[in-house]
Amino acid sequence: MGGLSMGGNIALNFGIAHPDMAASLIICACGSGTVGRETFLQEAERTARLFLEQGPGAAADHFAPLASRRGFAEKDPRGWAEFLAHLREHSPQGSASTMRGVQMKRKTIFELETELARLGVPSLIVVGDQDEPCLEPGLFMKRHIPHAGLLMLPMSGHTTNIEKPGAFNLRVAEFLAAVEHGRRGTWKV
Repeated sequence: MGGLSMGGNIALNFGIAHPDMAASLIICACGSGTVGRETFLQEAERTARLFLEQGPGAAADHFAPLASRRGFAEKDPRGWAEFLAHLREHSPQGSASTMRGVQMKRKTIFELETELARLGVPSLIVVGDQDEPCLEPGLFMKRHIPHAGLLMLPMSGHTTNIEKPGAFNLRVAEFLAAVEHGRRGTWKV
């Protein structure tokens, strides 16, 4: 089971709730709002209002200058434009509801410490070194999930899978092969 950003949080919580249903977890760009919680909550509410009051185009314009996204725009202008185009197609109501009903209400990674320590599922945690909101949560997960590895991709932000697809896919394939062969803590990242 794997996911990126909110999907990474969903994958993590699925693994916690149903460890027998996942052979492994791939947790990417997970943990925004763990550090600087109040600022995160204010920003999430602002983004929800932007989606509802001004539409997804305004929300996309709001995301563009964020530090965790700038590197993507600089190294792959076409890919960045496609990313923003997809964001501009999001449902205003659905996006606002997701911000308010999921992201603002979820537990922080720090609040999951006990659950992480009990998680026996091999886990690959992926974070871009420019994704500041996810760096500390990524390290925290690595320290507390017993069979976890941390892959930090250099010069990458929040969307590691599309910013560094070659490196991302190679390391994920290595992780999955190790898990398939029963090497729970010996795979290398």
